[in-house]
Amino acid sequence: MKVAITAQEADTQSKIDRHFGRCAFFYILDEITGKSEFMENPGKSSPGCRAEIIVGKLVKANIKKIISGDFGTNVQQLLNKYRIQMILQPDEDIRIDRIAEILTTHQLNMPNLDHTGPEGKGPRTGRGLGRCGKPSDQIPPAPHFELGKGMAARRQSGGGSGQGHRFRAGNKKK
Repeated sequence: MKVAITAQEADTQSKIDRHFGRCAFFYILDEITGKSEFMENPGKSSPGCRAEIIVGKLVKANIKKIISGDFGTNVQQLLNKYRIQMILQPDEDIRIDRIAEILTTHQLNMPNLDHTGPEGKGPRTGRGLGRCGKPSDQIPPAPHFELGKGMAARRQSGGGSGQGHRFRAGNKKK
């Protein structure tokens, strides 16, 4: 899978760029083969955001994930349209080589990149609603909630049906 990372310079020692549309370069990394290259942002010097041009070039390069400090609303809509995953990296001091190391060693299993889980209790300790540890062919389409089923019914643990008022049309509480 190919990943694009916004970069300030065409160097792996460069820091991540905060702005997707105004970044100078994209660091393109193939997670499987480990091959990488820098691609110049075609819309960096254009007046206004040229989201169509930038996203179009990334789609042609077969990018499936983009890591950046921030994404504009137009860019978000286009990336959602092409089903490209957006990953926000709030740490502006992280370098491109560190992100590449995390990606190639497959350490991106948890949102905080530290395998602590949602409450610091370790991996796979959440409610099972996230995408951690699931192969991409087993990820249900979002939203994956079913009407009328509580958490326990989705887990098949015997509960979670609630009081059922929503489904009893003629029975009203007085």
